Amino acid sequence: MSEFKYTVTEEESGQTLKQIVRQHFSFSSRLMSKLKLNKLIFVNGESMPGWISVYAGDEVSIML
Repeated sequence: MSEFKYTVTEEESGQTLKQIVRQHFSFSSRLMSKLKLNKLIFVNGESMPGWISVYAGDEVSIML
């Protein structure tokens, strides 16, 4: 499995997880749907829904 990581910056604090993933990873919408369905998007090591807000210093990781 491959893992992609990104740490949220101060300027991006308060954005939704979905916005952060779309801005920093170039995944197709089909792949995004599969990631969401299989709960492969994590914030600080915990699987999270795309609508939650993330804050500065949070680590977003995606497992492929």
